[in-house]
Amino acid sequence: MEALPFLAGSKATLGPLYVVHGDEAFLKRRVIRALRKRALGEEADEQSVSAYAGDKAIFAEVFDELDTVPFFDPKRVVLIENADPFVTKYRGELEKKLAHLPATGLLILDVKTWAGNTRLAKMIDNAATIVCKAPASQHLARWCSDWCAGQYKKQLPADAAKLLTELVEPEMGLLDQELLKLSIYVGAKPRIEFTDVDKLVGNNRAQDIWKMFDAIGTGN
Repeated sequence: MEALPFLAGSKATLGPLYVVHGDEAFLKRRVIRALRKRALGEEADEQSVSAYAGDKAIFAEVFDELDTVPFFDPKRVVLIENADPFVTKYRGELEKKLAHLPATGLLILDVKTWAGNTRLAKMIDNAATIVCKAPASQHLARWCSDWCAGQYKKQLPADAAKLLTELVEPEMGLLDQELLKLSIYVGAKPRIEFTDVDKLVGNNRAQDIWKMFDAIGTGN
C-alpha cells in the first residue's frame, strides 16, 4: 500500500505487524506516527511504546516486549528502527512467529528496502506493507496543493504550488516546512497566492544566495 492513501485515512482494521519501507523519511515518520496513534489513541503516553535499533535488537527481547500485556493502553507498540539488519538476521524466526503475534501488540519494522519476492514478504498482507516513496517530480506540485488543503486548511493554487517546487529542494519534509510557514504567514486568508510564495520563500532563497556570496568573498 502506498503511504499517501494510508495517511489519507485507511479504514482497514489495524493488524499486529506493519512493514514501513522506502527512502522518503518524511512519509515514514508520518506513517509510523499514524500507526502509533491508531494503536494507542490520541492521549497515549510513551510507556506502551518501545523502540529498538535494528543492528542491535535481539529477537527474544523484542518479542518478550511485544508479548507483555499493556496496563493502561489497548496495545503495546514495538518499533524496530533501521530494521534491515534485524530482518536479515532473524528472517526465519519472523516467518515462524507471524502466525502467533499477540492481538495486544503492534510490531513496526522500519526498513529501507523490502524485497516482495521473499517468503516473509509474501506472508504479510499488502495492506500492512506501506511504501514510503516521494511522488515523481512532476506530481510534487499537486501533492503540495493536496497536502496544504488537508494539513493546513489552505488553498494552494497550481501556479503557487509550481513556484514552491521550483524554489525548494524536492524533499517532502522541506516542502512541508515551507507550507507551514506560508499558512502562518497568510493568517486568516483561505488561500496562499503565487505572490505569497514569491515574497516569503523566494526572498528567503535570495537572502541565502547573498549570504553564500558574502561567505565566498570572505574566504569562508
